This record gives sequence, structure tokens and C-alpha cells, in this order.
Amino acid sequence: MDSVLTVRSESELTSLIGGLDHAGIVGIDGLTASGKSWAAHQLCSKLGWPIIGCDSFVRNGKLFYPQILDLAALKSALEHAQRPVLVEGVMLRLVLQAIGFSATHNVYVRRCNIDGSLCSPEFFESFSAADMMAAENELCRLIGIKDNEPILARELISYHEAFRPYESADIVFDNSYGGS
Repeated sequence: MDSVLTVRSESELTSLIGGLDHAGIVGIDGLTASGKSWAAHQLCSKLGWPIIGCDSFVRNGKLFYPQILDLAALKSALEHAQRPVLVEGVMLRLVLQAIGFSATHNVYVRRCNIDGSLCSPEFFESFSAADMMAAENELCRLIGIKDNEPILARELISYHEAFRPYESADIVFDNSYGGS
């Protein structure tokens, strides 16, 4: 696709995804609890495409993304999945890059209120990474978390600054329907 399309309904999302090239990987990215898994399951039920959810590959331990995932198992699952395949997860472009893959098409899911306004954590489109990181680091300091400890909020700030997944998505799904 040549430009970012924003859709607000599951049927519109399904229609757009169903009309894509059917040979590749459709990546579904977004913040925690935005509805990525819900959107992937809706697409699966309508299109019959398999889903690979990155959460299924989380290992025990306190590691940084994407090392918190069993990357070898995720890579194997992706290598053996029929195409097209839906892959969903937080910081998805970073995860796929770590295993030598990229999505053919990228969907970014944003959690919205029923009136279309963004839910409070959906603030990564226009943000100052430095200001957000300073605030997060101060919060971590206040509760005794060290700078070198993996904290998802800090990793998300860095990921959005580096990859700009919202701005570079093929489709943005403003999800006011599904679960988190």
C-alpha cells in the first residue's frame, strides 16, 4: 500500500486485509492492551489465516525485548507457517528484525473510546521521546527500579522513537470494539 489508511470497523479492516497480496506476513503491532490479539482473531475467523502470537513465546525471566521471547521457536514457527500468516505482538518490527523477517503488510492497532478519541496510553504518535523517557526514569527512580532493568514502558518509548510503527503502518486500526 502506498499510504497509511485508518479504519474504524472490523469489517473494513477485514476487507482491506483480505484484499492484500496473499503470499506474505501481515504484522499486527500496537501498544499493550490495544486489541492486537482480538483483531488478529477476528481476521482469522473471517479469513481463515493462521495466527502467530508473540506472547506465546515469552520465556521466564526478566529480559529486554525481544530477548524475553524464545526467538528460535518463534523463528521456526514463522518459517513453517502457511502463508498468508498473521503475526501479532508488541514491538513487532523489532521482534521480526531480530529473527530476520519483516512483515509484507503492517497494521498498527490503537485503542480508542467509542467516540473515536484515543484511550489514555495511546500517545506515541506525537511525543517527545526525551520528555517521556525522563518522566519514566523519574518514576522508576522513585519506586527503586535501576536504569539497567528492563521496563516495558521505557522499551516502548525507544521502540516507537526508532521504528515509528504508527507513521509507517499500511493500515491503522482505531479499535473501539475488541478486547485488549
